[in-house]
Amino acid sequence: MIPFAGECYQFSTSAATHREAAQACSTKNSHLADKKDSQQQQFLASTIAFTTGVSNWLAMKTAPIPMFYSDGTPVMGPLQWLTGEPSTPLDLCVLLDSSNSYKAKATFCTEQHNYICQDALKPCDPNVCQNGGNCTSCFGGSTTFCDCLKGFGGKLCEIDIDECASCPCQNGGSCHDDINSYTYLDWCSQVTCPFGFVCQDFTFYFQCVHPSSITRGLPYQCSSASCPDGLNCTPEGVAAFSCRPE
Repeated sequence: MIPFAGECYQFSTSAATHREAAQACSTKNSHLADKKDSQQQQFLASTIAFTTGVSNWLAMKTAPIPMFYSDGTPVMGPLQWLTGEPSTPLDLCVLLDSSNSYKAKATFCTEQHNYICQDALKPCDPNVCQNGGNCTSCFGGSTTFCDCLKGFGGKLCEIDIDECASCPCQNGGSCHDDINSYTYLDWCSQVTCPFGFVCQDFTFYFQCVHPSSITRGLPYQCSSASCPDGLNCTPEGVAAFSCRPE
């Protein structure tokens, strides 16, 4: 199943007459593909060339020839026809011809070729896509597609893409993955520890540590000036303290 321009396409792997192909598509709640513009034909042709590489039936065919009574009026009476009649030995159906760059060609409908089924993409009910993804389905709901919001991937948009996987931060900075973005955390380039203390970056917070253990044996005494605004000071032993988000 391949979506394109609001439609869904299924390419057969076996050959059939035009009538058999139309019936096969009907059983899948779809119809033989209609070619209504050049972009659609280019899409169908390139897909066939990349997969089976054979000619494929489209929906178009000649209409039954008109019939008239002896007085020239058209036949409209309740005649009982054989299945498939009225027809003519020259009934023609359209295919994308593999021997001519997949250009449209009219040929006898009784020939056997692969075929393309088409169905419109419709909203899913229920929406099986996660994280705000948009769900569409086709062929009676047998196939679903998820259009994921930026920052998410996977068949059901279940994967939060890790923007930090490519290591975008430089100069020792720490990367924090957000939704469709990342945060560059480098506390020690932005804060100043008290004189004699050394800054240590822990991604979501930082510590100020005195390189010497010579103290009075008491925990560090936090003050309002210990950490920047929005961060709380926490003693981390006798010679260190941390500043963490509130």
